[in-house]
Amino acid sequence: MTAPAALPTSPEYDSIGVIAVLDGQSVTLDHEGASAAKLAPGRTAFQAYGDILAEAPLTPGSRVAFKFHKVGDAWELTELKAR
Repeated sequence: MTAPAALPTSPEYDSIGVIAVLDGQSVTLDHEGASAAKLAPGRTAFQAYGDILAEAPLTPGSRVAFKFHKVGDAWELTELKAR
């Protein structure tokens, strides 16, 4: 039996954008930003794990809707779906 996944402990935000680069478990998105997260529109690299990537469109240029949160100094995707 596996332990349940840890729930995000920081607030979760959402935005929309386009996949720019996929490099292993790092996804770089050109996005509209999220004012609540103080994330300006632009290009940002997000950490993403296998369960998030398994159901995501992974082709550069794909339009996506995504949810994310802050982990330390990095941004981490919690959801990535075709838009």
